[in-house]
Amino acid sequence: MIQISHANRLSQYAQGRDNRRARKVSGVKEDQVVFNPRETAKYVGVSEPVLRLWRSQGKGPCYFKAGEKLIRYRRADLDKWIEDRLQVPGRGN
Repeated sequence: MIQISHANRLSQYAQGRDNRRARKVSGVKEDQVVFNPRETAKYVGVSEPVLRLWRSQGKGPCYFKAGEKLIRYRRADLDKWIEDRLQVPGRGN
């Protein structure tokens, strides 16, 4: 379950308010920001090995290969993946 404080932290991370940075190129739309696995792990609150395991099992957020071995995650996909997993207390999710 993702708590509101965690969701706020993710939002702050995405907006660059907590001294971390996402790769953003001038002229690129906000939903086209991409993260490497290390940044993704911090963004969603898991370890890099967990992301690697999820990829091997076909689980976790969507990713793409930006080269033969370069794994990248789009911020828009991560945000959707997080939103799809939000649990609202009292709704029996």
